[in-house]
Amino acid sequence: VAVRRRNNQLESQGFVHIIQNCTQGSSAVVAIMAHVLNALKTEHPEIQKAFFRQDNAGCYHSAVTIMSVPVIEKATGVKVAEVSFSDPQGGKEPADRMAAFIKGHITRFVNKGNNVTNAKEMEKSVLSHGGLPGIRVAVPDRLGESESTAPQQKITGISKLNNFSFCPGGLKMWQAFGIGPGKDINLEAANGKFSKPPITFCYCS
Repeated sequence: VAVRRRNNQLESQGFVHIIQNCTQGSSAVVAIMAHVLNALKTEHPEIQKAFFRQDNAGCYHSAVTIMSVPVIEKATGVKVAEVSFSDPQGGKEPADRMAAFIKGHITRFVNKGNNVTNAKEMEKSVLSHGGLPGIRVAVPDRLGESESTAPQQKITGISKLNNFSFCPGGLKMWQAFGIGPGKDINLEAANGKFSKPPITFCYCS
């Protein structure tokens, strides 16, 4: 769920990625993060900066995801100022509300005798009856996740770090944002396992 303030009004947009097969790992997360920013930047060129707030699933809260942020920035033209992680089971209310809305819409679609057994049928169900306001759907034929096994820089104690603030060539990390001096890390050696985020799909709305 993307949220921004414009003319003192909050605007939100939901992005749903329905993927038939993928690893559900960090490489999938990086591709989706980049794709969302790319879609926003294409339609709203004035957007210059973004903040990510995610839960503590391993595919989000990992060195691979964090270290790929400079690559995402380069691919999308949007500065990722910060990545932060919510407390377990907390901080996902907008996404949870959107998911509940979608599940109800799919249930009504099934109750009318339709099947939802694969990604394409799920897309059809979400877009049925004019779709859902403020929600867009992408169904890639394949996610195009990186198969590279290049060495990846590690972040010691990453599971205890919840706030990551990016600056040119490095980042600063805290357990709780702004509490204490934080921990600095140099990203120049962290080219990551992604030469570029493989973004090859578009949204239907």
